[in-house]
Amino acid sequence: MQRYSWKSKQAWIKIEDDEAVFGKGKKKILLPAEIITDPSKTIPKKIRKDVLEEISILVTKGWGDFGIDYIEKNVLGAYLLLVLKDPYNKIIGVAPIKKYKIRHREIYSFGLTVVDPRYRELDLMKKMLLKATRSILIKRFLTGKMLTEFVFISPNVRTLGAIIRFCDFVYPNPYLADEKTKRIDSADEETWFTIKEFLEKSGEKYDYLLREGCVMKGFYDEKPHLIYKEYPLHKKQELNDFAQKYIYSKKGQEVVTRAIVNFRKVLRG
Repeated sequence: MQRYSWKSKQAWIKIEDDEAVFGKGKKKILLPAEIITDPSKTIPKKIRKDVLEEISILVTKGWGDFGIDYIEKNVLGAYLLLVLKDPYNKIIGVAPIKKYKIRHREIYSFGLTVVDPRYRELDLMKKMLLKATRSILIKRFLTGKMLTEFVFISPNVRTLGAIIRFCDFVYPNPYLADEKTKRIDSADEETWFTIKEFLEKSGEKYDYLLREGCVMKGFYDEKPHLIYKEYPLHKKQELNDFAQKYIYSKKGQEVVTRAIVNFRKVLRG
């Protein structure tokens, strides 16, 4: 696999190619991935423009036109970037993770993750995020840090469902909702101020942010084509109840989540 950066590691993402989308028939395939630290600094200038253009084309196919400046800032400008390729060395997915200094703590956040629409049925987005997140957790574990804090925005309850079982703390937590009303308590002070500072530093535009559930609206106002036509559900009813009350009750809403991930729980699976 051609590598873009001298400061990167090679990884592999395993898929079951049931639909033979890569022309390999029904078999397991290992797709090559490159995990790049500080991509804006470690990808050489002589190829950076070409990499940026290739990622921009991918994002436009997957989510629409965000503009080259947005891609440069939020994808190549990430702290860590996972680049996924097909067997023929073409980029088919990217998963950036950004790092912020908020309230004297290192906080990580998922960036604009995208997969080539032709391969969405292979669950690659989830696999890329897990692989990139695990890389962050290992980096911190090797420096003696077992806990890692994330703040992220998502309109998809499955994202919350995927991370919650690895957390010592998460807000909002659908499992703590009132059984009758399905309401959850408002965010504690530390979570509330952390999320507000995160939104300020990330520069995300929004119309309102509610303390109960940390529900946000406004990001999709200029990008209505990104709103789910069918709302994704989770296998756990508690998460679906939460989504129906706090996310899917109004078009274009999403939730800002604060999560403290424990690497021990990740190791246990």
